[in-house]
Amino acid sequence: PGKYVLSGLSSITNALFMSGGVNEKGSLRNIQIIRNNKTIATYDFYTFLTKGSLETNEQLQDGDVIFIPFYENTVQLGGAFKRPDKYEFIQGETIQDAVALAGGFNSEVMPDARLELSSVDRELSKRKITYLNPFEDLNTELINGDVINISSTSGLTPQTIELSGEVVNPGAYSIQTGDTILDIINRAGGYTEEAYF
Repeated sequence: PGKYVLSGLSSITNALFMSGGVNEKGSLRNIQIIRNNKTIATYDFYTFLTKGSLETNEQLQDGDVIFIPFYENTVQLGGAFKRPDKYEFIQGETIQDAVALAGGFNSEVMPDARLELSSVDRELSKRKITYLNPFEDLNTELINGDVINISSTSGLTPQTIELSGEVVNPGAYSIQTGDTILDIINRAGGYTEEAYF
């Protein structure tokens, strides 16, 4: 925080970079530009971060104040998203908006995957888990503290072993659950006549 001298063509994005950016508790979605003691605009930095858009990047004037309030609402996304992380959301945004902030689903989403929504039930003072179809209606409004997860094929990552030496067909072989060394050697055609096993 403080006063900065900027060029006459500077925008709010320039000022944010010059000042070192928003801290961990500051809002990136509700940055306020105050001119002559009046809020003239609010800036959503996510439009720049997620879309590269400078459409709402307000041009600054001498004496302007950029006020960054605390963030109010966050949602955590995990699993098979392109950018799994914690995101700030604006009141009224939906699960679909959160999925878009995370870049959408990646190619590891299982065809029969279920999207898991963990929300705080204020009346019961505990979390409730709801399962949704990730490819259908995701218009449920987000609640502060929501956690959204989706399963992926990451648990099915191929594993290989390299066989060399006195086996009939040395090379790389896939490992399946329960395989032993002997299973792999047999798959490689067994030992050669020169093998000392």
